[in-house]
Amino acid sequence: MKKIDKILELKEEVEEIQDEIISFLGTSEEETVKKVLKSMRYYRDSWKKTLAEFQK
Repeated sequence: MKKIDKILELKEEVEEIQDEIISFLGTSEEETVKKVLKSMRYYRDSWKKTLAEFQK
């Protein structure tokens, strides 16, 4: 159960960071936006993979 609690805690932190990133992207140049979105996709995919492993 500790792992699940930790995952949920991290999920909340990720959501807060995503909100900050969205605000930042509204005032950034196009190239910067592309780099940030690429990073966000990477972490999103990693997050999904981690959750899938815990659900096994």
